[in-house]
Amino acid sequence: MDTKNLDFLQKQTTYLGFGDSLHEKIKEQLQAGQPKFDLSHTGNFNGKETEYTLHFAKGTTSDYYFLNSYDAKMGDHQINISIRSLKLENGNGEKLNPNITAKESFNILDGRSVYKARINKENQPYNAWFSLDPNAKNAAGFTELKSIHDNYGYDMAKELANVKGTEFQLALPEKQAEQALKKGNLVEMHNADKSEKYFIATDPYYKTMMVFDAEGKRQYVRNTAQLAQDQNRSVPEKQEAKQGEKAAADGEKKARKKKVSIKI
Repeated sequence: MDTKNLDFLQKQTTYLGFGDSLHEKIKEQLQAGQPKFDLSHTGNFNGKETEYTLHFAKGTTSDYYFLNSYDAKMGDHQINISIRSLKLENGNGEKLNPNITAKESFNILDGRSVYKARINKENQPYNAWFSLDPNAKNAAGFTELKSIHDNYGYDMAKELANVKGTEFQLALPEKQAEQALKKGNLVEMHNADKSEKYFIATDPYYKTMMVFDAEGKRQYVRNTAQLAQDQNRSVPEKQEAKQGEKAAADGEKKARKKKVSIKI
């Protein structure tokens, strides 16, 4: 057994968020010397369980083992996460992790987006938001991931400022909150006396932020583009829009009264 290989795999799985629970199992499998092996792990985040299966195999030109990918499953969705060995840095010399961690894969399965560095076919680095595409599955039955490139124009910092306004503040320092949001985490936001508490997450596709109340109910939020349009509209247009919204609300109330129980 190659002790350097063992040390590398143990550190890698720890760094990916699987802790040290797999260390002894990895050692046993390397001693067995099989061409490839899988290891199972159960994670619990926010009171929700995620099942993981990690796929290891020997390299094609050596007896050195590599972690090639892992599967993450929660509820009706299962995703496959490829592991990349390349190292990336941003413009400030800070090291970037191109791999989606165990917690980040949970965040994706839980309906949020994760911001990651990648390398394109021309070997050029780029950044993108990755999220679940619940209506798309591949031939192996895994739910696909969709990506939103920086060129799409999502400005997280601007939308975060829009949601906070002047009334609310973050439970974390600004920079820490931004890093947590990029990992797909929920971040707490509250008013001055903390009588109103909300949780926020990124929503790159709609160029806004997701906002949930303390009970987890999602709130409607206008993005900065919509707000700018509202501010530029004339008074008659705004009055007409309000009348239209009122009419739509009245129509919805009437529809609810007529509604019968329907099984879908």
